Amino acid sequence: MRHAVKHIWHTGREYLTHWMVAGIIVAATGVAPDHWMAHLVHDLHVPAEALHLWATGIDLRWMLLGVGLTLVVGDIAWRRLRPMPVAAPAGNPAGTNLALPDKPSIAVLAFTNMSGNPDQEYFSDGISEDIITALSHIPWLFVIARNSSFSFKGGAVDIKRIGQELGVRYVLEGSVRRSTERLRITAQLIEVGTGGHVWAERFDRAVADIFAVQDEITEAVVSAIEPAMAHVERQRVGGKAPENLATWELYHRGLWHFFKFTPDDNRLALEFLHKAAELDPGSAAVHAALGMNYLVGGRLFAPQELAKWRAAGLEHGRIAAGLDPLNAVAHSVFGFGLLVSDEHEAAVKESTQAITLNPSNAFVQGQHGAVLTFSGHPGEGLPYFQQAMRLSPLDPLRWHWVWQSSNAHYFHGDYAACAAAGRDVCRMQPDLVFGYRANVIALAELGRIEEARQYADVIYTRFNSEMRLFLSTRLPGWRAADYAAIVASHAKAGLVLRDGVLLRVG
Repeated sequence: MRHAVKHIWHTGREYLTHWMVAGIIVAATGVAPDHWMAHLVHDLHVPAEALHLWATGIDLRWMLLGVGLTLVVGDIAWRRLRPMPVAAPAGNPAGTNLALPDKPSIAVLAFTNMSGNPDQEYFSDGISEDIITALSHIPWLFVIARNSSFSFKGGAVDIKRIGQELGVRYVLEGSVRRSTERLRITAQLIEVGTGGHVWAERFDRAVADIFAVQDEITEAVVSAIEPAMAHVERQRVGGKAPENLATWELYHRGLWHFFKFTPDDNRLALEFLHKAAELDPGSAAVHAALGMNYLVGGRLFAPQELAKWRAAGLEHGRIAAGLDPLNAVAHSVFGFGLLVSDEHEAAVKESTQAITLNPSNAFVQGQHGAVLTFSGHPGEGLPYFQQAMRLSPLDPLRWHWVWQSSNAHYFHGDYAACAAAGRDVCRMQPDLVFGYRANVIALAELGRIEEARQYADVIYTRFNSEMRLFLSTRLPGWRAADYAAIVASHAKAGLVLRDGVLLRVG
């Protein structure tokens, strides 16, 4: 009842106040035509003497006029200066807190137009809408729709309340300031529970092609948000007891161990991911993570069982792509599985599909570069490694993309660039053989044999078994000509395999 009365009151104020005041002014000042007044008196039965108060000598017309104008002006001023109420999202009454979904969740608020020109509102809204659309392509993320997140537009921003009413863990807010020649966009990602800033950035651009700038900013924001949120999620679930983890937490816990790149963590990653698959066998993201864990983990930690791990990785990739045809990461993992199964043409097709679905995903970009490199297109693969590292500069897979780029440089004939990339890998992953191997083959081809042999000595001493396995048989996914060239480059540096024994010769 109280809400109904309140609604009637506000409706009356909104539509009747000014008309009522105007009527008082007209009636009191006698501006209305005589015949209109006559009908009014007759219909309302207003006593005649009431209409002639001014006959007493007191002219009330100007007093009534002043009161009426004061009411009108005051009402208009109050409406303009009062704080605008924040509308509750559709379907969620104000003050109602929604439970957090199983997935990490985010709401993108309408970016504030700071340009001082209301006509620029479309641009700030467009930035926000593009970011929402791009974020919705991330399969492990729950994204609030535009109509709900934009319902808070124009009001005071209370991140905690917004997060509670929309049921999200993260809120992205920002502002747009545009002048004739320059554009500045600021954005910050806030964790609702703590109020802490997960990520913040400012973008300054020249306004040449405004639509190209809009696309660039959208890509930059989304590509930065995804790994930042993933990192926070993995840290958040890392301290939880395994028995208390839900499906998506098991998924992130598995990835948390996977990215440590140790044999023990690889085993734990598989355990958590398989538990997640048992709870939710229809999750494409979980199967994609399992596929990548088997494909990469097999090469790093189970070379003697590589065929078994490769088959498992390919199958999980196939399942993931089948469960969610729009999941770019699933197609990317499936494509990588096809590559290491020597199905190069099918791998390129699947990887290209992944790029089409989500070009803003760093993992998808890097894997596409690898597929192209080992399918005979190293020159075409190189830009994808660079794009992956630009999209996610602090990604735990960065070393992998640098190593893959060293292979692309080698196959493309740029041995100096191969050696430089190999040195970077040695710094990032000193306990893995890949960076040392890249330096051996690149320096050997550059004729710097003594330097190449220094790296060869490290391989002989620290990675003897890995190198024996590599030189004993062509790895799946490597084309025969590419593999033969790399074996020959190792021989130039004095690393050869004879009767199953790794030797240093020359």
